[in-house]
Amino acid sequence: AVSIEHTFCRLIGVTIADIRPTVNTINGVWILASDFSMTQCDLTAMATGGGLGFVMSTGASRARIYDNYFFGWGWCDVGRPEVGNPLPNITDWMVSNNLFRQSGFWHVVVAGSGLATGSRRGVISDNVMQFVEIQHAIYCQGGEVSITGNVIDNCLQQGIRLGAGMTGIGRHNYVVSGNVVSNCADGIAIYGNIDGAVITGNTVKTCTAKGFASSIAAGQPTNILLTNNIFANNPTGADIETMADAIIENNIFVTNSTGIHLGFSGAGGTHAVRLLIKGNRFDGEVAGLFAGQITMNSVANIDIVDNQFLNGGRCINLLGGVGDRSGVNIIGNKFVTPSVAAIAGTIEADYVVRDNIGFVTE
Repeated sequence: AVSIEHTFCRLIGVTIADIRPTVNTINGVWILASDFSMTQCDLTAMATGGGLGFVMSTGASRARIYDNYFFGWGWCDVGRPEVGNPLPNITDWMVSNNLFRQSGFWHVVVAGSGLATGSRRGVISDNVMQFVEIQHAIYCQGGEVSITGNVIDNCLQQGIRLGAGMTGIGRHNYVVSGNVVSNCADGIAIYGNIDGAVITGNTVKTCTAKGFASSIAAGQPTNILLTNNIFANNPTGADIETMADAIIENNIFVTNSTGIHLGFSGAGGTHAVRLLIKGNRFDGEVAGLFAGQITMNSVANIDIVDNQFLNGGRCINLLGGVGDRSGVNIIGNKFVTPSVAAIAGTIEADYVVRDNIGFVTE
């Protein structure tokens, strides 16, 4: 392997021919090699005005980006196309143990520019990411990506955003685990036709909107497992605007205004259907689990089983609407000292409500 001391950076396994330092005037360094490492680099304010600090582009598979310092407007971009080259399909890459501070747009963006192909089989782990002034800390548009052990604080929009937000383009097989996200608009958000994501062991706190968000922006996420997370002191712990065939289990929701919100408050043909909500703990929520007065959309075939609701207002509040409200089962839940009601709202004819402890209707 070749080691190059490139101005501000140590690059291992890269030749001069692999480097595009002047693709345009606002970019820092652009790498087209594969099987290379970048480590012990100080990338301080080396791209300004929204420039790309470091880019892995066409052919840059099996890259390892670790133990670096990113500061200023630049970011690390995995899979942006170079002019005149094919769309990148970068695989088996790693971005780990870096410190990212004060980025204008993102800290790490995967498969930039809304690419349909994108970068996959990657790992973003154990980074510290602080202060994103415009968008997200991690913006992941490629599939088969593991995002684990990162500490993210203070982003204008989402801490971690999965999916491109483009209808008809499927993404799949994400793992988001063991991250700590705070002081963002949304902590973790999923957009578009994502099929398969495990979101587990994360702590999301003090966000200004939602701890977890499943957005109606484009397509419907399916086969999502949201488990063993802590959502604390957010306006909404988990906002499920649209999702199907998903499990939400063994999470802790504490002192959010609403623990889980189901559905979307306008027309649009999106649905929260075929969900299992099981074994969660809601503590001190004004509304533990709330389905609003949805105009046209469905909130149906929901199993609400074996949850604990402690010291809340309305623990389960299901309002009627024009869309499908059938097939809701409320079974084996425990309600402790609700200040308003254990179960409130509209109970449809086919609902099953049984074996709950402390059940008191409004």
